[in-house]
Amino acid sequence: MVWNTCLKSLEQELPSDQFNTWIRPLQVEPSSDRVKILAPNRFVKDWVTDRYLARIKELVNDQGDMRVILEVGSVARATSPTDDTQKPATTVSALQ
Repeated sequence: MVWNTCLKSLEQELPSDQFNTWIRPLQVEPSSDRVKILAPNRFVKDWVTDRYLARIKELVNDQGDMRVILEVGSVARATSPTDDTQKPATTVSALQ
């Protein structure tokens, strides 16, 4: 995946405290034609935009011509707490 390769490069290039603070919290929404990066809040988005977005775009474009989008948000989870699969199973036994 393009983002994983980008992460590996950034992890090697940046001091670990910067990588862990600003890059690791970012999530990516999967897509075949673009890289949509989601920051947990506007402050992180603005910081990444000012300091790292140009480099992220370079790394992504080294792997193909893809659009890079940076927004505030998070990737939705596959299951929700109200999903029946999250409830404990119950067993009913018949009295004889």
